[in-house]
Amino acid sequence: TIIAGIIVTSIASVNLGIIFNIMMIPLLLLSLISGLILAMSIEMIFCSLVVKFVNVGQLTRLFDTISNVSGYPIEIFGKVPRLILATIIPFTIWVYYPTQILLSRVDLKIFIAFLGSILFFYVCKISWNMTLKKYTSAGG
Repeated sequence: TIIAGIIVTSIASVNLGIIFNIMMIPLLLLSLISGLILAMSIEMIFCSLVVKFVNVGQLTRLFDTISNVSGYPIEIFGKVPRLILATIIPFTIWVYYPTQILLSRVDLKIFIAFLGSILFFYVCKISWNMTLKKYTSAGG
C-alpha cells in the first residue's frame, strides 16, 4: 500500500507541478507515523467494543462512516468539529495534512495533530487494558 501510494503521489506530483523540498520528507513521515498511530488506536477501540459486547452488528459500518470524515477538507467544519478532528481524534492526519504538506501549506497544527494522535492512542490503550481486565470467557 505504501509503495502504491508513493507511485500515485509521484505521478500526481509530476502532473500537478508540485515541487518537493527537503522539509516535506520529515513532515510526510510524521504524518505517516501519526496516521499509523491513529489507525492502531481505532482498531483498539473497535476490539475493545467487540470483546465487551460480542454481538456488535453494524459497528464496522459506524467506524467506516466516522473515519470517512477524514476525506473532507477541515475548513468545511465549524470551530468545534474542526478542533476535535485536529486534536482529540485527529482524523485530519490521514488526508488533510499530507495534502497540505504536498501543497506547501503546512502549519504548526500538524504537530498538535501528532500529539493528539499519541494522546488518543494512550487513552485507547488504557481502555483496552481495562476491557481485558474485565473480560470473562463465554466458553467456560
